[in-house]
Amino acid sequence: MGGYNKKITYKQFRNKNEIARNSSIELLKIIAIIFVVLSHSIPADAIYSSAININYGLNFQIFVLQNIVNLGQIANCIFLVCSAWFLVDSKKAKGEKVATLFGDVFFEGIVTMIIAYIVGYRFSIKYTIKQLIPVIYDDAIWFVSCYILLYIVHPFLNIIIDKLDNRKLCSLAACLFVMYCCIFFVLNNAGFYYSNIIGFITIYFITAYVKRSGLYKKFMNKKSSIILIILCLLFQIAINLLSSYITAKTGKMLYYRWNAFINPLFILIALGSIGITLNKNYNNKIINYFSSLSLLIFIYHCNATMRNKMRFDFFQYILKNYSYTNLISWCFVFFIIILSYAVIASIIYKGVFKKYMDKISIEIYRKINIIWNKIINIINSKATS
Repeated sequence: MGGYNKKITYKQFRNKNEIARNSSIELLKIIAIIFVVLSHSIPADAIYSSAININYGLNFQIFVLQNIVNLGQIANCIFLVCSAWFLVDSKKAKGEKVATLFGDVFFEGIVTMIIAYIVGYRFSIKYTIKQLIPVIYDDAIWFVSCYILLYIVHPFLNIIIDKLDNRKLCSLAACLFVMYCCIFFVLNNAGFYYSNIIGFITIYFITAYVKRSGLYKKFMNKKSSIILIILCLLFQIAINLLSSYITAKTGKMLYYRWNAFINPLFILIALGSIGITLNKNYNNKIINYFSSLSLLIFIYHCNATMRNKMRFDFFQYILKNYSYTNLISWCFVFFIIILSYAVIASIIYKGVFKKYMDKISIEIYRKINIIWNKIINIINSKATS
C-alpha cells in the first residue's frame, strides 16, 4: 500500500488524492444512501418475524415496507458497482485511505456511545469496546467492513483481470454469478462456502467484465437501462407479493431470503442505474459534497446501537402508545429523524474533526507500515536466501 509522505502538508496530501468526479454518478450515490437510510428506518421485527404481533401475509402495510426494505440492498449493490467501476482501473491500494476509514468509524463509535449514555443507555465494557472498533465486530456495518477488505485486495483482483482476455473474464464472472447469485441464492443461502466478501468479489468481477468488454456501450444506453430497472423492480415486487401470499396460506416467512445484495435482480438494477449515469457527465460542487458524505452517513446511522437498540426502542414505544395502525407514517418520521442526525453529524465531523482524525490515523498507519515492511522483508529474505 502507498504511504504518507511527511515532506508534504496534510492539505497537499488531500488535494493530491482528489479525483475528478462525475456528478451524475455522485447523484446516484446520494439517492442510494437515502434508500439505505430509508430501509433501516423500518422495524426489522415487523418484516422478518412476529415478535411484535404484526399480522403477516397479505397485510398491505407490511407488503409496502417489504418493498421499501429491498431498496437498502439495491442501494448496497449500487454503491458496490459504482466503486468497482473505478477500482478496476486502479493499480494500488492506498494505506492512508484505509487508515482514515478506520479513523472515521472509531470517531463515530465514540460519538454514538456518548449520545447513548446521555439518553440513558448503559452498556457493558465488552460491548463498548466492540462499538469503538465496529469494522471488526459490528455486523450492522458489514458493508463498510467488506468495502475496506475489497479495497485492500482490489489490486490483486485487477492482476487477475488483466491476465484474462474478455472471453475468460466472462467465463469467470458468469461462473461466480451462477454459483452465488443464482444457485446459492435460490437455494436459500446453502452451499459454496459463501460469505459477504465473496459476494463483493463476485459483483466486482461482473462489473469488471461489463466495463472492460465494452458491453455497457452496446446495451446500457439510457432507454435500455430504464427498461431493465423497471422490469427487475416489477419482477421483485411480484416475488414479494407471491411470498406474502404463501406466508398467509402456510405461515412460513419467505420474504427474508429474497432480500440480499446478491439477488441477481438487484445487481441488474445497479448495473442499469450506472448505465443511466454514464450517458451524462457533468460537475456540480453541491452534489459532489453531499456525495462525499455518503459513507459517513452510512456509518453514523447504521451502527449496532442506532440500528438494533435505539430503533427497536423507538418502535416499541410507538407500538405501546400509538399502535401500528399508521406504521408507514411512523417509519417515515423515524427516517427523517435518523437521516437528519446522520447528515448533520457527518457535516460537523467532516468540517471540524476529520482532518485531525485523518492525521492521527495516517501517522498510526505509517508506524504500523514500517513494522509490517520489516516483517515482510525478513520473511522474504529468509525465503529467497
